[in-house]
Amino acid sequence: MIGYSVIGYGGIAKTHLMGINNFRALELDLPMVEKVAMIGSRQTPEKEKLAQDLGFSYFSAERAEVLADEKVDVVDICAPNKFHAPFTIEALQAGKNVYCEKPFAMNRAEIAAIGEALKTSKGIMQASYNKRFLPAFSIARAAIRSGVLGKVTSFRAEYYHSSYLNPEKPYAWRMSKEASGGGALADLGSHATDLVRLVLGDVDSVLTDMKTVVQERKDAKGELVQVDVEDWVMSRLVMKSGAVGSVEASRVAVGKEGFRFEVYGEQGSFIIDPILDPWKVNFTNEMGQTAQIPKSSYQEDTFFQLVEGLYPKNKLFTHGWMLDSHTASLASFMKRIETGSIIDGVPTFEEAARTDAVLEAGYESAKTGNIIKVIYDF
Repeated sequence: MIGYSVIGYGGIAKTHLMGINNFRALELDLPMVEKVAMIGSRQTPEKEKLAQDLGFSYFSAERAEVLADEKVDVVDICAPNKFHAPFTIEALQAGKNVYCEKPFAMNRAEIAAIGEALKTSKGIMQASYNKRFLPAFSIARAAIRSGVLGKVTSFRAEYYHSSYLNPEKPYAWRMSKEASGGGALADLGSHATDLVRLVLGDVDSVLTDMKTVVQERKDAKGELVQVDVEDWVMSRLVMKSGAVGSVEASRVAVGKEGFRFEVYGEQGSFIIDPILDPWKVNFTNEMGQTAQIPKSSYQEDTFFQLVEGLYPKNKLFTHGWMLDSHTASLASFMKRIETGSIIDGVPTFEEAARTDAVLEAGYESAKTGNIIKVIYDF
């Protein structure tokens, strides 16, 4: 039995809870998860009833109370970005296992502080880079490592939303640099960057440009507030392998919602669109012909096997690629807690820290206009 607690009940916390509720229905090979505590900023009768209705033993506005509860094994952090590092460190110091939304740190100093807390903690940590658990990416990663594309020369990743184009969209914490650490890059580009690293390895240098399209918004009081994060970002990445490509993220891209990933090599190309099919890697060989990826190039890969065992296979049971990937990501964390083993490809602290280092270099590049080398020492 794993005792679970969650901090917050915004959109992403709802998604995580829906994912956890799917474990038993999908008959995943996992230990039972008991919902122990829901943590929020204010204790009210309404919050207490909500927690009860959701199956939690209790609601608390005191993190210390929950962290002292021996029944709690996992703290799932779904608070705004600025709280990720301090809440993570608190939980690790209390010996809890931490599952944290991305990006889990606002800067290099916070990454280092989390790393120090991990050294002496009984708990482990995993970041919610859930897009890693879309099966197509584990297939592509293994096939590239097997040499299906030959030497990779270039790539393109794009992640687009559109709702921020509406100037009437109210001001919220994701539009504040102090609360979020950044805009489109931290929010969407973090996932795209993480997938580039998963599939192609580490990034050597970054050149980034970004823009704020809607510069003022009304807050809850109807007062205009300055938006100090980007709505659009484009980063040129040079990989350690020598491949060159781009990551583009936008929250103002009307007509092109979704995520797409393209990789080009000397012996062909991969194109992935998980909204159309989260399992499919469209492979074109060096002759320009549509082809099948040899199953032998990925079926024995341990990360693919993990994803295959956790991601819903039956189309009758899918809840869409977003929720399904969160379900698989959370399930992988519970399996880590149960077995104590780490499979290469899972977004551990070390993996997520390296992705966050690329994001930090991206923001430094946008600020200075220079190409920035990514520093992975924390």
